[in-house]
Amino acid sequence: MKMQTFTASILQDGEWFVAQCLEIDISSQGKSEDEAVDNLREAVVVFLLIYFKSLAKTESLCYNRNKYKSTHHPFEKEYRKMKNERL
Repeated sequence: MKMQTFTASILQDGEWFVAQCLEIDISSQGKSEDEAVDNLREAVVVFLLIYFKSLAKTESLCYNRNKYKSTHHPFEKEYRKMKNERL
């Protein structure tokens, strides 16, 4: 699977840092730049998980209604790995 790179724009708003993913228009915040970027990374992963799962379900309903089986998406493994590293 090809790794996708996303661009983050970081602005300071008072005591908070706001990180925004420019390619998919998702934002998050944190009390430091690192925290804002970590929160943005998590938000992007969750967004992509939901997007690809809904896309897979839509495609399966259109093309393969009887053969669709629920499986874990590759991004889900990365998300769980990232969550375990942060704990």
